[in-house]
Amino acid sequence: MNLQTATTLDTQPKVLFVDDEPFILATLKRLFRNSQLDVTVANNGEEAIKLIEEQHFDLVMSDMRMPGKSGTEVLKSAAELQPQSQRILLTGYSDLNTTIEAINLGHVHQYVSKPWNDQALKDVLEACLQTIATQKLQQLHTRQLNRCLRRQMHINKDIEINQFSAIQKSRQTLQTNLGICVQFFSQITQMRLPARRDEVPNPADIVNQVGISLGLNDTQRQHLYMAALFRHIGKSAFPDALIKTPFEKLTATQKKAYQQHPNIGAKYFASHTQFEQVALIVQQHREFCNGTGFPKGLKSESICMEAKILCAVCDYCDWQTTELKSHSKTAKEAINALKKQSHKHYDSRVVEAITYLMETQIDQSIEVSEQRMDCHELLPGMMTSANIVNKLGHLLLAQGTVLDQGVIDKLIDIETSLGDPLFVSVID
Repeated sequence: MNLQTATTLDTQPKVLFVDDEPFILATLKRLFRNSQLDVTVANNGEEAIKLIEEQHFDLVMSDMRMPGKSGTEVLKSAAELQPQSQRILLTGYSDLNTTIEAINLGHVHQYVSKPWNDQALKDVLEACLQTIATQKLQQLHTRQLNRCLRRQMHINKDIEINQFSAIQKSRQTLQTNLGICVQFFSQITQMRLPARRDEVPNPADIVNQVGISLGLNDTQRQHLYMAALFRHIGKSAFPDALIKTPFEKLTATQKKAYQQHPNIGAKYFASHTQFEQVALIVQQHREFCNGTGFPKGLKSESICMEAKILCAVCDYCDWQTTELKSHSKTAKEAINALKKQSHKHYDSRVVEAITYLMETQIDQSIEVSEQRMDCHELLPGMMTSANIVNKLGHLLLAQGTVLDQGVIDKLIDIETSLGDPLFVSVID
């Protein structure tokens, strides 16, 4: 068997099979001989526990009843010594109480009955190893994000410039770099999500305006903007079926797993004190004022204002895609849906602010000459008035970028490679 999961893990997956019957162990070794698994066997519980103490295993599968240490004791030791491992119980008995005890004490992820079906057993191992691969990928993303944040912190600490103008310039450079870093990791979290249509606003572009309307200070709005960019980060380790299926079509188990993504996302930021408020906003942004949201079912008085803003803005934008429902709404229908749930799901002040901003957007358009033109018509010094994204919704160039000839040439190259005109909204 060529387990696809093996290519996802950093190293060849290590598996420990434990059984007091040599024939069973020989059968398992033969079954997985052509796989990409590093297989180790133990013919009793004592030997298995010693191996677990000395080596790392991605997966431990143990027989239930053996002389000496039982399978329950083996899997319990594996859970205590290597909690990240996946644990499978192999049993030929129908003793329900013993099986329940093993599941509880050994934190068993799966159990397989003897005699087994070879393909079914392979599928069980594949599922368990896929879980490990997903966890490792999530840990890798966390390390990359932490590394980037630490690097930015070190740069901030090392800045020692005497002249005020130089300090201001350096701060602007750092903010730009941090913005690029934030946009980069935000795009990573967005890559596996359904693409957003060009005409549908991005919540990150709206929350700052709503925050200003509701009197949030600069720091609060910065935290809110970052939370808006990273609101999906908790979904990064979810399988595609969980991410790309409309919520109402998920099974009860899938919905329960999906509703943990705010908690998962908050953990990415919680270890950094300067991002504690970002973590709180991410964690609370799917809570409703009447307590029917998730993950904790908080009520209005326990939800921070930034999270209330992000919740309503996200739903306003997502209703215009297919992320929340199997069919999308128009902008006017989305506004009406917010109004209908005002005081229930959403803070009425937030709904009023969003309604005012969206309904008067055309009348309050920027009093400058905004044009939408082909890349070949662009000139140095023009500034983008909207994000430029490809057909998959991936960011090519951020709103507010001042164009130079190098950037224009790159956009022309992209347009040529796409084979279709690439139109850019700019301000002279």
